Amino acid sequence: MKMLFARVVLAFALVVPIARTLGQDRRPSEPLENVSRERAVEIAEQFLQENGYTDAPDSLIKSQLDHESVELARSRAELLEWRRNTLRPRAIGVSATDDGWGVAFDY
Repeated sequence: MKMLFARVVLAFALVVPIARTLGQDRRPSEPLENVSRERAVEIAEQFLQENGYTDAPDSLIKSQLDHESVELARSRAELLEWRRNTLRPRAIGVSATDDGWGVAFDY
C-alpha cells in the first residue's frame, strides 16, 4: 500500500497556506508547538482538499494553489490535472515527530 506522509509542521509549510484560504493573510492563532493531534489532522486534510489533491468539487479548491518544490506545471489547470484525486481525503495515520506531527494519507 502506498502512502504520502505529509509533515504538518515543516516551517509552516502546511499551516500558513490554510490561514490564507480563510481570507486572512496571517499566521495561525495557535503556536505550532501547541497544535493537537486532532488539529494537525484537520489542517492536513483541509490543505489537501483546498489544493486539489482529493476528489473535492472545484468550488472547494483554492484559486491560487500552493506549489510544491518538485512540481513543474506551467498552469493551474496542469497542476490540478497532476494532483486531482491522487490522495484520499481522510488521514489514515498520525504520528508524533521531533518537530510536531506527521499525517499519512492513502494514494
